[in-house]
Amino acid sequence: MSKENEGNHDVMNTIHKMRNQFQKSQEQHEKNHEALKNNNELLIKFYTDKSKLDTWLALDEAIPFCVGSSKESWPTVKKQYDFWANDVRTQIKASAGISLKILNPEAKERLWRVKPTDFVDWLINKELCPNEHLKTTFHITKQQKAKEIISNHGNAERFAQQREQILAAALSALANFPDQCKSQGKVNGAAIAKVMEQKSQLWFGNDELPLSTRGIANLINKSLKMKDD
Repeated sequence: MSKENEGNHDVMNTIHKMRNQFQKSQEQHEKNHEALKNNNELLIKFYTDKSKLDTWLALDEAIPFCVGSSKESWPTVKKQYDFWANDVRTQIKASAGISLKILNPEAKERLWRVKPTDFVDWLINKELCPNEHLKTTFHITKQQKAKEIISNHGNAERFAQQREQILAAALSALANFPDQCKSQGKVNGAAIAKVMEQKSQLWFGNDELPLSTRGIANLINKSLKMKDD
């Protein structure tokens, strides 16, 4: 066999191997998607994981994610969803900035980003939601986020009340026990916190201190460092 023929043979082998690898890759993508689509537990986990992302690319991520496909598998499995995907693409472009909130409307269409919950809500309103599992998963996600917001708000309010209690007690301690609130001749948080701990009934009755003495000292020291600019 001549060198030229050997070279052509090597090229053909390489092309054949690449074609086989591509075909196997496509088959694997299809197999993975079918396994996900036909297993409710796996599909819900997929949706839950994707819902935790801050944003989705409206055209290249949101569409495949909503039918349980990764970006990598989408070129292979999208033929199953051609009609739906084309409809969604058309609606995205028509609804952008109107009923569908785009986070970066100044960008090119392929770079448009949306919040996952906004996009799924929009799909539902447009009656384009591909399955009930997507709707249910995102409904639960929204409920959980709402509970977190309420919880965080409650924690912030509780800390504000504790801070107010502590600083009011610290001011009273300074006014009534000025010498005991000093260390080496200077007022400091640790000394005030110690007074508050020793005489806690004066300000807190039989209740425990709102914070540890260390926490109280740190809070008072921060307040003492405040300056009127």
